[in-house]
Amino acid sequence: MLTTAGAILPIFLLIVVGYVFKRTGFIGDGFWAPAEKLVYFVLLPALIIG
Repeated sequence: MLTTAGAILPIFLLIVVGYVFKRTGFIGDGFWAPAEKLVYFVLLPALIIG
C-alpha cells in the first residue's frame, strides 16, 4: 500500500499544483504554449529514449 501511494502521490501533487497555478494566475497564459512544446518535443522523447 505504501509503495503504491509513494508512486501515485507525486503525480497527483503535480496535477494539483498545476491546477492551483492556473486558477490563481500565478503563471500567465503566455507560459503554457511554450511549455507544451517543450514537453512534447524535448522532454517526452527524452523520457521515452532514456
